[in-house]
Formats: sequence, structure tokens, C-alpha cells
Amino acid sequence: IVKDWQEEALKDFKEEDFARMIPFNVQRNLVDFCGKILDLTFEHDQVSKDLLNSNETYDLVLTEYPFANEPVAYLAHKFKALHVGIMSFTDYPWANELSGLPTNPSYMGNNLSPSSIQLNFWERLHNTYISISIVLAAYYDLYAVQQPRADRILRYEGWENRPKLMDMMAETALILMNSHPSTGYPNPTAPHVKEISGMHIDPESQPLPKDLQDFMDD
Repeated sequence: IVKDWQEEALKDFKEEDFARMIPFNVQRNLVDFCGKILDLTFEHDQVSKDLLNSNETYDLVLTEYPFANEPVAYLAHKFKALHVGIMSFTDYPWANELSGLPTNPSYMGNNLSPSSIQLNFWERLHNTYISISIVLAAYYDLYAVQQPRADRILRYEGWENRPKLMDMMAETALILMNSHPSTGYPNPTAPHVKEISGMHIDPESQPLPKDLQDFMDD
């Protein structure tokens, strides 16, 4: 089992500072925080080191997608397996960009925008600013931060000949998104993006009262 490095990575993290950041810096700091976890995991965790040296074969590689976690997409290259991304949150401009169907800020909100999709002109302008800021910051980090990080911590036999990280992310075979039109907004998605709301729900949760369960079932 891989050690949980989150507490170590979060020791200098302040929620108050994060809440006051402009969208560009939110994305940048997300990469810094998640990057610390990646560095600690692949540089200091023996299980992760053994994984990179393993000769095991797998049909699928499941990773958190993208959430500043892009370098681990190379595990799909390492094991010559299909890459399946799991999004623990809803629509996000950078995820949409990578999936090949970019966000249209005139009617598609995001998790940093306080507005609904019933937007007036100024709200659309603000939403555009947020979406563009996130995507620009993510592109910068992908090429200037995440690619060098991946080349440093994810080395295995044949790593020198692998595609660029952007190409690996674009080749993700399936993206499972924790959302649903019944609880959010119906937005267009690429064909390989599937909404599977409820992945975070504990299967051992308490059953519904019988009258409510009957109502839901009927």
C-alpha cells in the first residue's frame, strides 16, 4: 500500500490564502500542492519505485484525472495499457480542453464561478476570464512544470521514447466524471467522457426508509 503523503504536502497550505487567489494562481497552486504529493510518492515510496521497475502487465491503468496529476498518465505507457481517468469533481475547463471539447464559457459554468448558467453579459465575461485563466495556467504548468517532473520521477525502461505528456493525456481512452445532469447542468461532453455520479457514496450507507424507497422505485 502506498503511503498517504497528503498531510506532509499540506503542512504549509492555508485555505484562507487559497480562497483569495485569482483563478490563474488557483490552478498554479493546485499543481504545486499535487506536485509535492507526486514527488514524495515516487521519490520516497518503495511501493511506487517497485511499480516502475515491475514487469507485471495490466489491461487498464486508472488515475485521478486531471487534477494536476498529469504525470501518472505515463503509467499507461509503462504498462502498455489503456488509460482510464477518474474525475472526482464536475466539469472543469482544463479537463474539457484535454478531452477535445473545450468549455464554452457563454453557457458552461465551472467550479470556480459563483454563478449559475443563467448568465448575463457581465457574468459571461467573468466566466470567460475564469475559464481562460485556468486553461492558460494549466498549459503553462503542463509544459514547464509537469513534463519536467514526469521526466524526473517517472523513469522506467523505455521512458526516453515515450510521447509528450500532452499527447498521453489526449490519448486517455475513457474519462469517468462524478456528475449527473439531474444534480448539475447538462453540458456537452466528448464521446469518451461518461457521467457516473455517486462514485464517492459509501456502499455501506444506511438504507432509505421503506416509504421513501418505494416512492423512488415506483
